[in-house]
Amino acid sequence: MKIYTKILITMLPLVLVFFIATGSMTYYFSRTALTDLAEEWLSTRSEEAMEIVKKQENILHRYGLENIPASIMKAKLDAIKEISTIKIGEKGYILGIDTLGVILFHPSKHYIGTDVSAEGWFKGLAGKKGRIFLSIQNQKNIAIYDFFPEWNWFILAVDPEKEVYGVADRMKPYLLALGVSAAIIISLALMLLIQRLLQPLHSLVKGAEKIGKGNLDTKISIKTHDEFADLAKEFNWMTSRLKKFHEELEHRVAVRTRELLLLNKTLNKEIQTRKIKETGLEKANQIKSEFLANISHEIRTPLNSVIGFSELLSTMVTKKQEKGYLDAIKIAGKNLLSLINDILDLSKMEAEKLELNLVSININILFDDIYQLFKAKIEEKSLHFIKVLDDQVPSSLLMDDIRLQQIIVNLMDNAVKFTDKGYIKITTKIIGTNKNAKDLKVTRNLKGTRNIDLAISIEDTGIGIPEDKLDSIFDSFAQVSSQINREYGGTGLGLSICKHLVALMGGRIQVESKVGKGTVFYLFLPEIEISQNPADNQNLSRKLHGSLLNTVDTNLEPESPKISLSIETLKEHCSANNALKDQINSEIFQLIPGFEEGLKITDVQKLIQNIIHIGDIFQIPELTEFGWQLSEYAQSFDIEKLSKKLHQLYDILKSIQSD
Repeated sequence: MKIYTKILITMLPLVLVFFIATGSMTYYFSRTALTDLAEEWLSTRSEEAMEIVKKQENILHRYGLENIPASIMKAKLDAIKEISTIKIGEKGYILGIDTLGVILFHPSKHYIGTDVSAEGWFKGLAGKKGRIFLSIQNQKNIAIYDFFPEWNWFILAVDPEKEVYGVADRMKPYLLALGVSAAIIISLALMLLIQRLLQPLHSLVKGAEKIGKGNLDTKISIKTHDEFADLAKEFNWMTSRLKKFHEELEHRVAVRTRELLLLNKTLNKEIQTRKIKETGLEKANQIKSEFLANISHEIRTPLNSVIGFSELLSTMVTKKQEKGYLDAIKIAGKNLLSLINDILDLSKMEAEKLELNLVSININILFDDIYQLFKAKIEEKSLHFIKVLDDQVPSSLLMDDIRLQQIIVNLMDNAVKFTDKGYIKITTKIIGTNKNAKDLKVTRNLKGTRNIDLAISIEDTGIGIPEDKLDSIFDSFAQVSSQINREYGGTGLGLSICKHLVALMGGRIQVESKVGKGTVFYLFLPEIEISQNPADNQNLSRKLHGSLLNTVDTNLEPESPKISLSIETLKEHCSANNALKDQINSEIFQLIPGFEEGLKITDVQKLIQNIIHIGDIFQIPELTEFGWQLSEYAQSFDIEKLSKKLHQLYDILKSIQSD
C-alpha cells in the first residue's frame, strides 16, 4: 500500500468524524440552551398561576371567608378560570392536581377528575418548586411545577417537548448534512495537497529503484527547495560514491580470484600429498597392530613356561636367597605378561579384530566375584565397599561377561590402588532414553521391552585427578604424572582399553574427579538385551578370568573338548552316592575358588591328583580322563587351555552343588 493511500485512509475518517462530532455537539448545546430557555419560560408562567391562586386566597382572608366552603369553592373556580387564560406557546397549558393525584383543571375536559396518582412522574412531585418530564396522551412534555399548601394544589406549567425542541430537531439534519459536506470538501483539498507534497517522494522512489537494479548512472532531479531536494542531492552523491566503490570492488575481486585460483591449486596438491601420507600411515599402523598382536602372542607362550617353571623351582629350592631370586622372576614375569596382554588387547581393538561373545550373565553375581578379587586389598586398607544394585535390573542379560569384567576390574583396580581411606562404591541403574550416564532416570516398567539402557558408576574417595588431565587419561600409555607413576606403578593402558571396550559395546565412559576428594567413572551401555534364558553359573568363569586377567588371552577361539564330561554324567553318579558328592565338594570344588591371587601350577597339580584319584576310586572314567587332560596342559604350561577346562569343570560342579 502506497503512502498516498495510507494518508487518505487515515485522514478521511478523522475529518468525517470531526465534522459529525461538531454537528452533534452543536445540536447538543442547542438542545441544552432550549431546555434552559423553556424552563425559564415555564417558570414564569408557573409563577403567574401561583400569583392568581394566592390572590384568591388573600381575598378570602380579607373578607373573613376562609372557613366558608361555598366561598372557598367560588375562589377556586375563579382561580381556575383566570389561570386558563394563561397561554404557553401554541400547545402549552397550566395543569392543576391535588395531593391525591386527581386532575383539577386541564384544557381538555376529558382529563378533569382523572386519577394520576399511579404515574411515576406524580410520585416525583415534591412540596417545593421543581422540574419534571411527564407523559400525557402518549406525548412527552416538560413541566415546571409549584405547590400551594393552603389548597393542597400542584400547579404545573406544561409544554410538549416537540414544541420546546422543535427548532433544534429541525436543524439536526441540516447540521449533519453540513458536516458531511464540509468533510468531503476538506478531504478533496487534502487529497490534492498530499498528492502535490508526495510528488518529489515518488521521484525519489523511482530513482532508488533504478539504483537498486544496478543503474548507478541515475540522477534524481527535484526542482523544489525543501527537504526532498536535499535528500535527492544526497542520493546523487551517494550514487556517485557507490559507483566508484563498485569499480574498485570489481578490481579487487578480479585480483582476489586470481590469488584464490593459485591457492586452490596449491591446496589440491597439499591434499593429495597428505592423502598419500595418511594412506601410508594407516597401512603402517595396521602393520604395527598386526605385528604387536602376533609378537605378543609369541612372547606370551614362552613367558608362561618361565613363570610355570619358576613356580616348580620355588617348591624345590630351600635357600632363602635363591627363593628370593625365583620370586623376583615370577613377579617380573607376571608384570611383563600383564603388559603383553594389555598391548595385545589394545592392538586387536585398534585393528578391529576384537569381537564380543554375548552370553547370559547375572550382574549381581559378577560384581560379587569381582569384589572377591579385591577383598584382601580392601580389608588391608580398611576401606568400605558399597554395592548399590537397582532392583529393576533383570537377573539375566546378554553381554560379553569377560569384557565387562575386564572393564570393571580395571576401574576397581585403579580405585583400590589410589584410595587409602574412605570407601569404594559401585552403582548400577537403569536409565531413560536421554543417554546421559549421570542422569540416572530409572525406567520402572520393563514389561513389553527386550532392551534396557544400563548405567554403571564406580566411585572412590582417593587422591583424585587434576581437571586438566581428565581428557587425556583415556589415551594409551597416559599417566597423570611421573611421580604418581613411580609411586603407584601401572602401564597407562587400562583406561584406554576400557574406553575401547565400552565403545565396542556401543556405549561411552565418562569421568568426574576432584583432587583430594575422589573420582567417579560413569559407564553407559545402551540397548542391552534382556536374556530369555536364565544366567549360567559363571562364578568360576569370572573369578578365574579375574585372576588370570594378566596371563590369559580371553579372546582366542575356544578349542573343541576331547572328552565328554557332562553334568548329567556326574549327577547320575552323585545321586546314588552321597560320599562321592561330599568328596567332590571337599577335595575338588572347595579348592577352585582359591585362585584369587593367580593360577599356581603347584595348586593345580594337587587339584588334578584329587580329580584322577576320585575318578579311579568311584570308577568314573570321564572324570579320570578329564583329570589326565588337565595334567597334560599343566605339564606343558598351556595356561590358556588349562583355564578353559577349569571354567568348564567349575560350571559342572556348581550345577551339581546347587541341586
